[in-house]
Amino acid sequence: MKQLTIATAISMGLMVVGCGGGSDTPTTTASPTAAPTASPTTAPTASPTAAPTASPTAAPTASPTAAPTASPTAAPTASPTASPTASPVPASKCPANATTDMAYSDRYIAAETADRAWTASITSKPTVGQIAEQFDAGRAIDATTQEKMKMPAQATWDGYSVSQKMLYLVNSERCARGLIPFEGIDPRMVTSAQAWADSLNDNRFVASAAAISLTHGSGSTSIASRFANAGVNTASGGNADFMAQSENLAAFQQGSTAGFPTIFEPEALSVYNWMYNDKVATSGSYGHRTFITIKGLVNNHGSLESEGVFGGALKSRQDNLVQGSNTFNVSNTTTVIHAFDPNADYADEIEAAPAHIGPTSQADCQSGTYNAGSGANFGTCSN
Repeated sequence: MKQLTIATAISMGLMVVGCGGGSDTPTTTASPTAAPTASPTTAPTASPTAAPTASPTAAPTASPTAAPTASPTAAPTASPTASPTASPVPASKCPANATTDMAYSDRYIAAETADRAWTASITSKPTVGQIAEQFDAGRAIDATTQEKMKMPAQATWDGYSVSQKMLYLVNSERCARGLIPFEGIDPRMVTSAQAWADSLNDNRFVASAAAISLTHGSGSTSIASRFANAGVNTASGGNADFMAQSENLAAFQQGSTAGFPTIFEPEALSVYNWMYNDKVATSGSYGHRTFITIKGLVNNHGSLESEGVFGGALKSRQDNLVQGSNTFNVSNTTTVIHAFDPNADYADEIEAAPAHIGPTSQADCQSGTYNAGSGANFGTCSN
């Protein structure tokens, strides 16, 4: 069996200058027995009548009533109320903020770091642990972070949509570097990304190579035109702020003489390659990485803890490619991500980003020192 593998990627920005406004703004036995025994011997009629009546009536009424009422009421109320209040808040948030976001400097690019290819097979399904291993290998040569990749449980990951998988990984890379994460998934961005993935798959297929030729389009198919059609307006008074980059593309090809291969986890492959295998693909500009790690978005939509909306899509096809005496069964998968920076005037139903998982101990640091988070924030790893 012979195999053929190709991976390509390109990135471009939405170059429409504009601005937007807006602001952000949880027993009775002892008592009756003693009195009748002594008294009836002397005056059987009068004494037994008076003594037993008074003693059993008063003792059982007062004693049982007071003890059960006071004790159970006071004890259970005080104890459960105090304990839950003192419990620490579980970590659930990315610790990045405006200060750490603006302080980010990409020393990986400054050092002209060489590409590191994804080394695991793409024709057998990697586990979340194996995905993390690949990202950790990339991070190990990256001076901009000391954190290890933390992944969701396998069942959670397998239940994620294309957009959720991509956004989880993108936000993980951002939070690991002190960059404010994207807010969530916008249906408009998912639709526009899917439309472009479909178009590339259908209209940019090169039969002689059985491959997809990637492009950001031009004229009526340019990024600016496609985003405008999706309802994004970066002009003065529009619903979005200018964002220097807004589209990443990737294509993966796998061929075999023994049936059509399946390209597994193209979402993880794409984000990994955009981050750690991007120098040659963009002639040294690291254009995909600069999109993933873009900083300084105008934080005027939703929570101050996040900014920017996102959508991801993929499209696959199968074809035959003849090379000499070999006929390859070729599988192609194209991935697209779209993102933009909405302002306070943007109205759409945004799906929350997948929950971030960050460091909780020194074991989660590749190097440096673990710093515990405050409140609901995860910790960080620093030099």
